[in-house]
Amino acid sequence: TQLVNVLDGIGDPLPMRNVIVNGLLHSTEVTIADKASVSDARGYIRQQFTRLLGREPNAYELQGFADAWTSDPAVGPRTIIRAIVGSREYQSQ
Repeated sequence: TQLVNVLDGIGDPLPMRNVIVNGLLHSTEVTIADKASVSDARGYIRQQFTRLLGREPNAYELQGFADAWTSDPAVGPRTIIRAIVGSREYQSQ
């Protein structure tokens, strides 16, 4: 109840939502698959776009995310989610 009242008092809850999502991404209480356990990177990327943005990625987006996934060992599920929730599209929802 207190958090809802705080968000109502802010007027624009988007910055607070972004702080909460960022906190969840870094939390040990949220389980996000590790890169090695994802057998289909493109399928995972599509799934996150659908879950977080409510749409499929276009060909350019899918290729960019998939290229980053395969070429950079540091890019995995958490990075994909962080990139999507950091996008203007997500933040304007």
